[in-house]
Amino acid sequence: MQRWQEDGFWSCPGPDGALARLHWGFVEDLSRHPPAPEVPCPTLVLHGSRDTLVPAECAQLVVGRRPDSVRLVTLDDDHALVKSMPQIVHSIAEFFAIVGGLPPPTQPPSRQVHQFDHSIDAPPRSRDAPGGSDTTRSR
Repeated sequence: MQRWQEDGFWSCPGPDGALARLHWGFVEDLSRHPPAPEVPCPTLVLHGSRDTLVPAECAQLVVGRRPDSVRLVTLDDDHALVKSMPQIVHSIAEFFAIVGGLPPPTQPPSRQVHQFDHSIDAPPRSRDAPGGSDTTRSR
């Protein structure tokens, strides 16, 4: 954890299985939220049975706290759930009782999106900037 904080990012498997950078801001944001928030409304939880980043027990914990209003759909997929998009669309339409369903998902973008790498959307900020970290430092 200390190295992650010092470097500003951690390399972990991204949506395509290739290493992607997970920014330290993820941990900072996570610390601002309760570890097990109350779920006040009907909720659909989608979880990949082959997810190596988030254990199935996490999804089951959410369901266990409110089994009357939380529905868990376990998909034969990994963390990114990319291969399960048709089933996800169906589950969402069913959950929200959308008559006639939703249109099928479109093809993924031709450019690979790295959801964990904040540097795609904005240049790295200096450690001196509020909330920033310098990810370009050498060790």
